[in-house]
Amino acid sequence: MSFGPRALGHRSILAAPHTTEMRDRLNREIKYREPFRPFAPVVPIEVVARYFDIPPGGTRLARFMSGVFPVRREWRSRLQAITHVDGTARVQVLEPAMLPRLHALLVAYGQRTAIPVLLNTSFNLAESRLSIGRVEGYSTFLRCKIDVLVAGGTRVMKRTSAMAKTQVDKIKEGVA
Repeated sequence: MSFGPRALGHRSILAAPHTTEMRDRLNREIKYREPFRPFAPVVPIEVVARYFDIPPGGTRLARFMSGVFPVRREWRSRLQAITHVDGTARVQVLEPAMLPRLHALLVAYGQRTAIPVLLNTSFNLAESRLSIGRVEGYSTFLRCKIDVLVAGGTRVMKRTSAMAKTQVDKIKEGVA
């Protein structure tokens, strides 16, 4: 479990950051919250400067998702779900030693989609506290339309998870 108000990878909902449809689906079917609420990206520290304009020293704030930085103009159309209306994002940079499994996931996702960035939001529903243990996480999973739940070495999938695979395939083809 992470400490503090941000979803830093220990209790997170992760999603493709590419389209406004994903942002809208998360707000409507998973988080059950207002549609204007933004989401944050998580990105490996090695490539953060390619996607975001972070000034010297800014990565210290970004390690804990505590700063808002511009999304580079050339990436805004491909990172729509995490780009705020003013062109910024509450970035989390991830060093490999911080969370090796999440870092490896970002690298693998980048190999599949050419963009090693994921949307990262807290693992809870509107008006609910953050999911902490496996039982609470499974309960949250059952009460919304999350496709896949991973807790430690356990993975649980809903039948609708085929939608997630279709979305990744579209991204790889440049459709989404």
